[in-house]
Amino acid sequence: MEERCTREQSDVDLSAGLGNEFHQGRCQALLTAIERSNLDVLLVVDPVSIAYLTGFYHIATERPLALGLDAQGECFAVLPRLEREHFVERCSWIDDVDVFFDYPEGNWAWVAERLAQRGYAQQRVGLDLANMVMSDPLDAFYNMRERLGEGVRNGHHLVADLRMVKQPEEIALFRIASRYSDYVSEVGFSSLAPGVSEYEIHETIRQAVMKRMLSQVPRIVEVNGYQRGILNGRTLFGGSSSLPHGPQGTKRLEQGAGVMITYGVSVFSYSGETERCGFFGRPDPVGKTRFEVMLEAQTAGIEAIRPGVRCCDVWAEVVRVAERHGMEDALMHHAGHGKGLELHENPYLDPGDETELRPGMMLSCEPGLYFPGEFGFRHSDTILVTRTGHERLTQYPRDLESLTIEP
Repeated sequence: MEERCTREQSDVDLSAGLGNEFHQGRCQALLTAIERSNLDVLLVVDPVSIAYLTGFYHIATERPLALGLDAQGECFAVLPRLEREHFVERCSWIDDVDVFFDYPEGNWAWVAERLAQRGYAQQRVGLDLANMVMSDPLDAFYNMRERLGEGVRNGHHLVADLRMVKQPEEIALFRIASRYSDYVSEVGFSSLAPGVSEYEIHETIRQAVMKRMLSQVPRIVEVNGYQRGILNGRTLFGGSSSLPHGPQGTKRLEQGAGVMITYGVSVFSYSGETERCGFFGRPDPVGKTRFEVMLEAQTAGIEAIRPGVRCCDVWAEVVRVAERHGMEDALMHHAGHGKGLELHENPYLDPGDETELRPGMMLSCEPGLYFPGEFGFRHSDTILVTRTGHERLTQYPRDLESLTIEP
């Protein structure tokens, strides 16, 4: 059941991001989860989760940087010297900050020693080491365990579970980002012309969305280190799209070719996702049939999304459509995934994920059918799980007629 929410979500000040009230609330929710767990302290190293909990976005490098949350309700940070002013500016409410000046202090043995000095040796220490870009998570883990003892364990699930259900402020950002993502599809399909290259369409999209955002959004921030910027995605023509993550290049558009324009636009790292495939010129009967099966499969997946349904059950609805048309072998990946500060988050609409959907979860629904060397067929939309069903936040047309561009 598709539901259009009538209540406006909380306003977000785009000049400041989500604000300290949001981040302090998320820290408090995590502290509550830590109290209920078997941990004495949780050390969050994942830069995305640090941004979620504090509003402090940074480039993750080889330098250790972590946020600590104690079961007694205390928060502290371990930072390299170069981040101190930035952190204090964003997180004035955290005044316990331990600073080092690069090597030889800037290593995980130093951080482990500092935790021991805080009294966490032989305690139950959880680590969230996800998304370490240039540092070594094994080095971090073994240094912690060597200095602090066998109580060191993986604590990533505590933050991941918290991030799965979105708060009203986050949903408001997704609404804005989804409108920009739809705009990107509009720019891409309207720019198709004989002989244009994949990369030229990409550059046209990039420049158009940046110009629009600069005129409408008072503060644009590229976040999450080296992972991605404001625009993420690619334009693919013909056989390039038959690989789900096909590399964008200089392939030029020919009449009758399939087109895949697959992008998301991020607002404070919350990214809408509008992916569309179509044709430059009328498709042949085979292409038309494959498109229609893909659309039927995606529609079945979207319609299955509602509270209490398991992720694997949504996947099963997609598979039933593909099997009915004899195209199950063309499925190469799951039917979708959770969305948040990252493009891919828990949960996943795949055969092995038995997570029950809950109101506030944000998902993509993107089953694809791929025919190697020929073309890939995939739409993706951003879906909010509501109290009684779902809401599709991305609204760009999905039908074949709208996505067939006459030369």
